Amino acid sequence: MSENRFKVQAKKPASASADPKAESRKKLEQARVKKSAVLPRKELPDVRDMGSMTREERINAVLGKKPAARTGAAAGEKKARSERYGQMKKDIAQAKAREKKTAEKPAAAPVRKDWTGFVLKLSLIVLALVLAAIVIILVLRRSGSDEEAGPVLPESIEITVPAGSTASETAAILSPWFDGSAFLSQLEAEGLSSSVRAGEYTLSPDMSTEELVRTMTAPPDQDGLTIWPGYTVSDIDRMLANRGLAASGDFTRACEEVRKELGLDFIEGWLLAGEYAFQDCGSLALSMVSSMLALLRQNAAQAAASGLSLNDIVIIASMINRETQAADQMSTIAAVILNRLHAGMPLGIDSTTRYELNDWSSSLPQSVFERPSDYNTRRKAGLPPTGIGCPGKDAVLAVLFPDDTSALYYLHDEEGRLYTSSTYEEHLAVYESVH
Repeated sequence: MSENRFKVQAKKPASASADPKAESRKKLEQARVKKSAVLPRKELPDVRDMGSMTREERINAVLGKKPAARTGAAAGEKKARSERYGQMKKDIAQAKAREKKTAEKPAAAPVRKDWTGFVLKLSLIVLALVLAAIVIILVLRRSGSDEEAGPVLPESIEITVPAGSTASETAAILSPWFDGSAFLSQLEAEGLSSSVRAGEYTLSPDMSTEELVRTMTAPPDQDGLTIWPGYTVSDIDRMLANRGLAASGDFTRACEEVRKELGLDFIEGWLLAGEYAFQDCGSLALSMVSSMLALLRQNAAQAAASGLSLNDIVIIASMINRETQAADQMSTIAAVILNRLHAGMPLGIDSTTRYELNDWSSSLPQSVFERPSDYNTRRKAGLPPTGIGCPGKDAVLAVLFPDDTSALYYLHDEEGRLYTSSTYEEHLAVYESVH
């Protein structure tokens, strides 16, 4: 059989051409219409009401059957369920109302207890109590020791009497530990007022006045030395070598060791002239510096008021001792030097150049003073870098207590009298009149 013939035979008959699905839907719709016409529509109960029904009642409610009336325990159980359900709805409503109210009201920040402040206050209170207890203990202990033992004295007392100190000044040094008035009276009674020796002393606090006088006036066991104002370190070194007390250079080296030990910028000018007992070069250098420091401590208030450094004081004092040996002229020369320093003028003191050259006797040519140098105070304003010799006590006090004058110039005549001037013209006129 050919292919075209097969296709013709496979075709459906005309009676079977209708859609079977459409036919089924048509029949279903007809049955639904018929049923709805016979049966009335059932109204289902509210789902919320079904919560209190029994299983049988719910089935009847869905099928549209009228529920049988409850009697006895069944009726009580239904009522209890209804009440529980109503209470549940009421609780839910109240919870929602509270949530709404809480959402509208801003939540209060949680209160966190801060223990830091409490701990700090407690610590301060404890500290105050401890300090109060310590103070009370110290007061009681001090009052008890004062009543029982009396004042405690040191086992030994170290003092320094500067060179050139008077008996009254020595008594003032001793006064913190001894009766200064009794010491002076004993000196006068024995005629020893001018016999007090400078130096360093180690004294016992229980010494009597008589023992103190013997100690302070007794001649030294070692050789006594007089260091004159204006002596340089080289002069002292040479003097000790000439006397056979030390080898040449020993004192110079000892002075450098003392300078390093005390942290001084320089040593020349820090050695106070006066009388000293010689033991060795190191002890002598230390005693001379200690005497200078003791003199400055005795006049500490005036030194501070001067506006000068300690280095400045000893440098100026060393220059004054080279300009004059007359104590009554020193305060005037000190005033002129200070006035020129404040005015920014060169000092014009030739002894500073002589110190640099170590030549104190030759006639120096003018060319020497034209040469720039830190010690050439004709050309350089200000002070030289170091002292130029050992100052005496009078020269140091002159720097601390200068005359009240505006003079800027001074000169000596051939007899050593001192003249001052406030201007250069006056200075030239005075020079012409005395030469």
